[in-house]
Amino acid sequence: RRERAEAFVEACMTHDRLRADELLRADPGLAEYDLAAALCAAHVDHVRDAVEEDPSAALTPLTPRNLPPILIAARSCIVARDPAHGGRASDKADLLRLLLSAGADPNAKAPFDPPWQSSSGTPLYYVAAVANLRQATEVLLAAGASPNDTETLYHAVERNDPALMALLHPHADPGQWSYAFIHLMDYEHPDVVRAMLDL
Repeated sequence: RRERAEAFVEACMTHDRLRADELLRADPGLAEYDLAAALCAAHVDHVRDAVEEDPSAALTPLTPRNLPPILIAARSCIVARDPAHGGRASDKADLLRLLLSAGADPNAKAPFDPPWQSSSGTPLYYVAAVANLRQATEVLLAAGASPNDTETLYHAVERNDPALMALLHPHADPGQWSYAFIHLMDYEHPDVVRAMLDL
């Protein structure tokens, strides 16, 4: 079961949603096997219990990737907990609020996987630029997360979502905004072009 739990976490970290769902359907209890699995599965109740028992759990990096809990939660390809697996439904925004209230750093960074390890990902990068989760994006921005990391704005334009860009704009440095706009020219996203020009 430990091996299955580790495989579940790795599938979530590499955005292999089919594999993650397959493992979780076969054994719903994997969602609460340990803290890393609970973070990946957006199992807020289990994470809350762990943090109440040991407040340092919200900040201590977890194996095997040595990532802080907030980055595991943000990076996981699972957006919401399925109530069919037991317990109440919860989602990534709930999970991020819990971790932030326990002192997690909204601007935590970790290098990308090889061969891109010269750049780093933040919680905001994963929820905004990768997953386009507006509610989770708002939670992080309200906590002080910055999109000015050369990655978040640059890749957020790929989501083709003017509303997402409007969320990020008040927190964006002009140089970073322009850098992202240049990248937007690689795509046919006229609505985002208009939105970014208007903003």
